[in-house]
Amino acid sequence: PTRRDENWRYANLRALDTVRSFLPVPKRTVVTALPPALPGFSRLVFIDGRLCPEHTLPDVALLASLQHAPAHSADPAAALFEAAGDGRLGLLARMFAPEPLALHVTGRLALQLVSITTAEAGGNYLEIALQLAAQAQLELVEQHVGSAGPAGLTCMQLGIQVAEQAQLTHTRLQCSAPDALHYDTSR
Repeated sequence: PTRRDENWRYANLRALDTVRSFLPVPKRTVVTALPPALPGFSRLVFIDGRLCPEHTLPDVALLASLQHAPAHSADPAAALFEAAGDGRLGLLARMFAPEPLALHVTGRLALQLVSITTAEAGGNYLEIALQLAAQAQLELVEQHVGSAGPAGLTCMQLGIQVAEQAQLTHTRLQCSAPDALHYDTSR
């Protein structure tokens, strides 16, 4: 994007010049300190864009319902969204996400999604697709933590499809370093 694009006119795009590398870390980093689990919530933990099943709480069935989404899937709605100029940084997530995931929600689910960016990360990329079935209820708390600062980048693309009479409550908590770069594309 450039400042000539209306939606990016006031964005500080110079901050992207501080990113050391846009490539994701090829290996999994070990993190010992995690944010506390929310009572009554299932939890998915991503470290530098990679799902860590050993930190998933408490619902192991949640892992079974996750599907690895095909990378770079042809989604006409996504193409329209990106063509509008709002999803250009979402393309980074789509291009570099090491494990794009899809979750189909039926019934009720309270889900805490924790994304941790480590200092070793050149880029932390997530691409997640959520589908809520008819009359499903999802309470989603998305929490971003880390200390990579301006040298690191968190880039997330979240696609949500809500069927008839489904309910979604989405809360996003930014708990990263004050100078961290976080670009989020939701559709």
